[in-house]
This record gives sequence, C-alpha cells and structure tokens, in this order.
Amino acid sequence: MPSNDRLAEAMRIVAADDTPAHRADLYEAMLAADLLVLTPEAPATAGPAPLEPDEAVELVTIADDETDGLVLAVFTSEQAILRFGQPAGCFLAMPARELFAMADGAGVAGVVIDHGSPTHGILGPAEVAALARGHLPTEDGEIVRAASEVRVGVPSEPLAPDVVAAVRAALAAERHADAAWLFVLHQPPADPQLVVAVALDEALDDDARAAAMRAVVTHAGEQAPGARVLGFVAAEADLRGQLDGGGAIELYRR
Repeated sequence: MPSNDRLAEAMRIVAADDTPAHRADLYEAMLAADLLVLTPEAPATAGPAPLEPDEAVELVTIADDETDGLVLAVFTSEQAILRFGQPAGCFLAMPARELFAMADGAGVAGVVIDHGSPTHGILGPAEVAALARGHLPTEDGEIVRAASEVRVGVPSEPLAPDVVAAVRAALAAERHADAAWLFVLHQPPADPQLVVAVALDEALDDDARAAAMRAVVTHAGEQAPGARVLGFVAAEADLRGQLDGGGAIELYRR
C-alpha cells in the first residue's frame, strides 16, 4: 500500500492554517502520491494489478452536501477507508494525477479526500482540472510545475486585449518579475495549453519565487477572468533562452 505520510501531514497543516504557501505544498504532495479510490466490488485478485491502456474502471461516487452533487471519494490509506465505512479490499491504488484526470473527464462535482476525517478536503472542478494537467491550482489560475518532457510553440491566436493588459499589469506590480512570454505548452498526456513564462530575479530563493508567482497569477486573474485559464510558469534559464530566441510571444519586459 502507498505511504502518504507527506500528504497526510500537508492536509493537517492546511486544516490548521490554510495559507497559499501551505496549500501549494498540499498540491505538490497530492501530485506525488498514490491514492486509493473506492470500487463497487473487491478486485478479482489480491495485490498490485496495473491497469491496461484504455481499461474501463468503475469507481464509486458519493453525494456531497458541500458541492450539491456527486464527488469522487479518494483516500490516503486503508485506515481512512475503514473509517469511512467501506469494506476492506474494495479499492484500487492509482497515481493521483491519473485519478484527477479520470475525475475531470467524468465531470463530477469534485474530489473529496479522506471523507469523514477531521482533515478531509474537497477539490472543486477547477482544482481537479489543474491537477490533472500536473499543475498547481491557485484561486485565480494555475502554476505550471517543471517537467522533463515539455514541448513549446508559438500561439496561433493572440490573447484578448483585456487579458494581455491584466497580465502586463500583474507583472509590472511584481517587482521581481523581469520579463514574460506567451507560448503553447504541451506536457503529454495533457492537452496543449497557453502558458505565460515569467522571468524572475535570479537572486530569489524558492519560497520567494513561489510567492512572486502566486502574486502574478492572483493579480492577473482578479483583473481579467480570461487570465484564469492561462498557466503560469517560472522561466528557468534553459526555457528562458528557448523562448527569448523566438519560441514565444514576448508580453512584457521591465
């Protein structure tokens, strides 16, 4: 069975003190986890059983008062399932991102983690969609995490003027943002997405970089709803060189 101590601790921290930084740590822990998902019946054989490509899996959804709809129930441990009241053995272990992708495709009202526990949490559709892409949700958008397999391209259509203005205003308001580019990001198996790469002050530590990115995403999303569908990524040196060399549309330079 998966060990989700990091995720369980992140859930406890957010339950006690829900800050943007703590929530970002929680999402990172989720994406690194293997989660347990309920099934109507126990698997035919005990032990690990990898799913075949395109294999259909019937999962259990439950009614939830908070979302007024059906949510997919997932758990961090067998103990959490037993506390929920499900018979032992009626579950599958799956990588979290795969589960989020299934939930996003099924159109459920959300995903509830460790239903019935003091630290349980509910992820809404926008959070689930972002996590399915391997990104970190924020209240007004999402932050793209670094990945080993990335394809970039120049957008074929320009952004709406109000979105461009909102992104530029957000970048101008963040004193550590030096430049930004718009490009199409493809991180298989997710669909291509429009992303804004932000060049930040290289002297910033990791916490300060994360805070600066959250500030840009929040400011842009507050100014223009259309900015909330964009991804945002901190541009490391390799990506910055690729984009600055003509692989993207420059949006901003301080």
